[in-house]
Amino acid sequence: MNKNQTDGSLESSMWIDKEELEEEQQEEEKSKQPDIPEEDDAAIERERQQLLEDVEDDFIHFEFEKERKRKIIDALNEDQSQRYMALTKSVIPRHKVKEILSDTLEHECPGTISILLGGMARIYCGELVEEALNIKQRRGAPENDPLLPSDIREAFISIRHREEQGAHYSRQSSEKAISSNRMAVGK
Repeated sequence: MNKNQTDGSLESSMWIDKEELEEEQQEEEKSKQPDIPEEDDAAIERERQQLLEDVEDDFIHFEFEKERKRKIIDALNEDQSQRYMALTKSVIPRHKVKEILSDTLEHECPGTISILLGGMARIYCGELVEEALNIKQRRGAPENDPLLPSDIREAFISIRHREEQGAHYSRQSSEKAISSNRMAVGK
């Protein structure tokens, strides 16, 4: 009997240890969870409402910008519209930009940097082509003739020279260029 009693007492002491262990684990989990008073529930609800209002405001702003963009596109003439569509469809592949960037800097760069540089390169290519078209026009070539490599080289030199002189594109200089193009074309 002593043997059975001993076995029973060992079992009960082991059982108590498991229960105590479970209680301690539950207490630890409760201490890890922050206590949220009822006052914070109201604050959370206010924050949720504010987020919903912000999303609604962003949506309204997005719709306004979308409408504004549509009006601007509708105001473009056919030639401008075709150039705008070509610009929006043009893409400089990110993986190529990232490859050139990593070769140049000799280490990997974040994807956001390649996106940024790809966008800047696209803008620069647009400026280069625009300048080459102006050069072709000054040369007296027919409008439907393709750009020549010499036009692009001269445009590159012209842009570089302008940058060295510190005369980056400003609003006034671009407006002058647009008005001179209109006079040259006869519009």
